[in-house]
Amino acid sequence: MAQDDASTADPMHYQVVHEDDRVRVLRASYGPGEKSPQHAHPRLIAITLTDAHIRFAAPGGDVQEIRLKRGEVLPMPATVHAPENLSDQAFEVMLVELKD
Repeated sequence: MAQDDASTADPMHYQVVHEDDRVRVLRASYGPGEKSPQHAHPRLIAITLTDAHIRFAAPGGDVQEIRLKRGEVLPMPATVHAPENLSDQAFEVMLVELKD
């Protein structure tokens, strides 16, 4: 099971835009149909910058597919997953990872 954080495991899709002692903020950008290798996130809040249709594959084979509208806010627990953009459009999201 991969435990690398997103910016280390997949710098092509994840860019750290801010970090301090309380949060780390990532901007994630996926082109149509692009996938990410498995990676880990701490508890976070995702803010979508575009509409999205995403599949999250978790270790052990669990798969979750979600659709989000631009501007939605989605709190997420700490997770390990491999995302895939199922849309024919680019997808962008800001991830505010919480440091406990």
